[in-house]
Amino acid sequence: MTDPLISILMPVYNQEEYITSAIKSVLNQTYTNFELIIINDGSNDNTPKKIQSFRDKRISVYNPGKIGKIRAFNLAYSKSKGKFISLFAGDDTLVKNSLHLRLNPILDNSNVPMISLCKLKTFSKNKKFNGLIIPKNKNGNMSGGTIMFNNELSKMCFPIPISLGNEDMWIIQHALRFNKVTIKHVPFVGLNYRIHNKNSIGFEKNFIDKSKILKERNVVYKVFLDKYFKEIDHKARLELQALKEAEHLRVNNNWVSIIFLKNLSLVQKLQFISYSNSFFYSLRNKLYSFFSRLRN
Repeated sequence: MTDPLISILMPVYNQEEYITSAIKSVLNQTYTNFELIIINDGSNDNTPKKIQSFRDKRISVYNPGKIGKIRAFNLAYSKSKGKFISLFAGDDTLVKNSLHLRLNPILDNSNVPMISLCKLKTFSKNKKFNGLIIPKNKNGNMSGGTIMFNNELSKMCFPIPISLGNEDMWIIQHALRFNKVTIKHVPFVGLNYRIHNKNSIGFEKNFIDKSKILKERNVVYKVFLDKYFKEIDHKARLELQALKEAEHLRVNNNWVSIIFLKNLSLVQKLQFISYSNSFFYSLRNKLYSFFSRLRN
């Protein structure tokens, strides 16, 4: 039986410092039947030259100009031919057997929407962020480069709404809110996640910038709820409504009201509260630094 084709979608913007190691980590995979679809999202540094230095028929490159990350992912998906989809970034690297690790659990039942989630390991010049394995439990991580999904799920998710701030939370909502989606956790590290000052998630940003990033990301709850209100079950509706309300309260620094929200776990509430004002955000970062030192 022929190994199924995996399509790796990779929008990049100004990644000249990291793009070579990222592409090499894909080409060095133990699983070889893949296509790497690179969307150069209007880079104005040497990223295009670095990409052009690779001569591998499995690599396809498109240069649409500056269209934004979401449109770039949608374009990459429209060009894909694989039965399975993997997301990737130009500043990360894949563990050598990453594609194998994530594909194997979702090979069967191709008629069922399926997604696999592996762990990630951080690497950074900042010792505080270097060498962290996330998450520490047996589950996989729910972020872009750690997920792989089959065509049945990709047809549900794409095209990604361009009003969103990121791509992975949209895909994850489909996995979490629809009972028909099968989630497989891969208890191994499949992605080396580079932490630096340009991460889209906003590591070490000041409170104002971090809050803005979260607002852009968390709009997914409203967009998803509006689109699928009639298709998801009552429990999913209640949680999404609570998440939507928690984000509204967070933005308005109404952290007390977050405490009394129903249909959210204590952990979820604390996450919203910790980003609701500069004091809690500073406290969160200090606690993070303290426990990071304990780890080392």
